[in-house]
Amino acid sequence: MGDTVRKPSTDASPFVAELLNLLEATGFQGAPRYAGQAEGFDIFTFVEGHVPARFQAWSDGQVLAASGLLRQMHDATGVSTLAGRFEVVCHHDPGPNNYVLQGDMPNALIDFAVAAPGAGWMMSRIWPGRGASRRRSAFRSVGKRRRSGSSLIHTASWRSSVMP
Repeated sequence: MGDTVRKPSTDASPFVAELLNLLEATGFQGAPRYAGQAEGFDIFTFVEGHVPARFQAWSDGQVLAASGLLRQMHDATGVSTLAGRFEVVCHHDPGPNNYVLQGDMPNALIDFAVAAPGAGWMMSRIWPGRGASRRRSAFRSVGKRRRSGSSLIHTASWRSSVMP
């Protein structure tokens, strides 16, 4: 409705609200803002852009931008009590369908319904090298591989069980 998105409230709603409020307070720009509840719905600000088709291959730049957003989110939550005994709060579902793109670049994460404390190093550490081929992120291939210079990009979904 207008500049907002409404989703049915769930048991996770209080945590998601607290997380999004924390992200806003820390200056993280890569997520919608929590705007409250009404009539059994959580209300979020609308993030301009488009959501890509599921399981599409991403370029090196898109992978780096997506990983950068996760890293920024992890940095913002690592200093909070929301992480509990864990390192950070993880999104836990950062597939291409949960990014908003402006142009062709990931600009924001959406759908924090399964966000929870976790080990952020598994998903967001990026080491320099030959493009994204040296990254230690948890992308796994579900589509065609795409050559980009010397790096192989296989992006489409994330797999949190992959250890670096």
